[in-house]
Parts: sequence; C-alpha cells; structure tokens
Amino acid sequence: MELEKQGMESLILDLRGNPGGLLDEAVAVASPFLPKGSVVVRTESRVEPSSTHKTKEPPLLPLDMPVAVLVNRFSASASEIVSGALQDSGRATIVGQRSFGKGSVQKLLAVPGMRDDQYKDENGNGRHDNWEPLTKDYNGNGEFDFAPHLKLTVSRYLLPSGRSIHRELDGEGNILSKGGVEPDLEVKAKNYESWRLEEMVRLQGSGKVRKYVDEQFPANKELFSQLAENDRKDSTRYPGFEEFFNGLGTPLGADEVRQLVRIEVRRRVQDLRGKEFPGGDFVEDLQLQEAIRVVLGKLGKTTADIEDYKAAIPPASRARSVATIERRSMQETIDQLAAAKRTDGKLSPELLDRLQEILQKSLEGTNQ
Repeated sequence: MELEKQGMESLILDLRGNPGGLLDEAVAVASPFLPKGSVVVRTESRVEPSSTHKTKEPPLLPLDMPVAVLVNRFSASASEIVSGALQDSGRATIVGQRSFGKGSVQKLLAVPGMRDDQYKDENGNGRHDNWEPLTKDYNGNGEFDFAPHLKLTVSRYLLPSGRSIHRELDGEGNILSKGGVEPDLEVKAKNYESWRLEEMVRLQGSGKVRKYVDEQFPANKELFSQLAENDRKDSTRYPGFEEFFNGLGTPLGADEVRQLVRIEVRRRVQDLRGKEFPGGDFVEDLQLQEAIRVVLGKLGKTTADIEDYKAAIPPASRARSVATIERRSMQETIDQLAAAKRTDGKLSPELLDRLQEILQKSLEGTNQ
C-alpha cells in the first residue's frame, strides 16, 4: 500500500457528516481493515430471506495497525455500517458522537391511479430542472410535482454482533432504542457561547480580518503557508497581529481572533496551492485530536513526541469513555427485546440463545 511505503503507522477514518451510500460500497470500505470472510453486516427482511455480507479479500492494512474512526450525529446508513462493523470486530476505536441511527431500507410504492407530472427532458439528465417545460401538469399549479408514494420499510441492517443501528420508535413516537453507533470515546465538537459566536460572525462579516490577511499575504506567502498547516496556536507568529487585534475593539480573546485569521489564511493558501485542505484540522478539531491521541497511544507514543502536535494538541484526553462492554451488551439486549415486542411478544429459542450469549459476554467483561 502506497501510504505504508511513505511511512504510515496508523490511520484515522473520518466519517463525520457522511450520509452513507450503497450497501456494497459499505462492505468495500470496511474490507481493507478486516480479515477475509469477516461479517460486515446482515440484513433482516420482511419480504426476502435474510442475508449476510462478508469481506471477500484479505485486508490491505496490517491487522495490528492502529485505526480510529470519527463519527457524529450526521453519520448515517452505510457510514454507520462501516464504523459499527469495525467497532464490533475490535478493529478500530470509534471517537466522536453517537451516529444518526439510519439502519432501515425502504421501498417507494406508487399510489394506484396517481402519476408524476410530465416534462420535456431537454438536457437528458433524467430529472426535471426548473427551466424545463411541463407537458402534463395534473393539478395545474405550474410546477413539477411528484405523485404521492407510500414509503414501506422492508428490511433493516444488523451489525456483526446482531445489534441494530436503527433508531426504534413506538406508535406514539417514544424512543425504544436510540440506535446509531455509540462511540468508544465521546468527544463533543468545539462549542462557543452564543455571544462569542455572534461576535465572530460579525467580525468576519466586517471584512477586517480579510483586509488584514490581504495586506500581509503578499510579503508572507511562505510563512502563511506554514501557519495554514499548523500555527501552533501562537498568535505572535502572525505579522502585526498585536496591533491588528488591539485595533478591533472586540470582546473576543486573542486566540479566538487568531482562529478567524487562520480560517482566512487557509482559504488564501488553498487558492495558492490549488487544492482544499482536508476536512479535519488537528489544530482546532477536538474530535480529531482525540483520535490522534488514540492511535498514538496504541503505538506507545503521545502528542508530546510529535513536534507538529506538541503545541497544538494537549496530551490529556477530553474524551468520556461510554461504550463499555457492559453498556453495549445491555443496549443490544434492549434492541432484541424491542424487536420481539413489535411482533408477537414471544422469544424464539434462537433469540433466547442470543440473549444468553450477550449477557454472558457482559458478565465476562465485568470480571476482567
């Protein structure tokens, strides 16, 4: 693998904000991390036989290479399958916030006698664009309308351990199971008090930050390229920063203004180099920082051992360990009981065996 040749010792997979995709792609993304023949996901269907999806090729990454996966509340569907499969297999540490909880499959069924409006597909892209003329406007409102459809849930995804990632509700909308993938280490994204956020938005909108960068950038391109990568949270590295900050008359602290300046610097450097920076920024991203601590810890290192990380990432963890063996097993038990309750309320011999297995694992975990 090319990254290994370049010296990669660990890997962080960022699935935050990933809404998912095709089931086959989820299996393909998980496959490089898992042994051949590993279960990635099972489907449990109302209308078709259940199926099991396994990896078909040997892993691309060494199985002892540290891996962390970042998730948040916008990680859904296929991204939950990937993160959940790596969590269940013990292959990766999940960091961030509980994922969305989309583990069901729906089919859209047309209502008999109802049809979509018709239009002239002038650009041949298979969908209606606002400028394309209608040829059939059934309700006469001058706009393209889809006909009513019935969305029917036909199956759900189960992770290798048997737990469902889907958020389960009863008929009154009460939560039976939270669903989603619960991180091993919970870390909230950086949050600001409302007045600070409003002031930061005001400053950005005033144009003062952009003007400062515009004035300093031509003579400091190389320096700003370095600061865009890692300014070590040191505002004194920015030319004329103290004078600029004092002239703003803002209640914000110097570090908060530094962050605003760096956002603008990174935007300018992106244009200079012709490509965007990755979504995560280890200087400011608390969740990414924790993932870095995790993989370094598995290598027997800390952020203090890496020059680029030393000043930017505090060595102490801010994470809260939430996904213990006991909690995860108990949640799976709750999910299984909720599933039985939705049907006839009876527990099959297979389900009883599975619940016994879950509770036994939980007991073994508490005795370790």
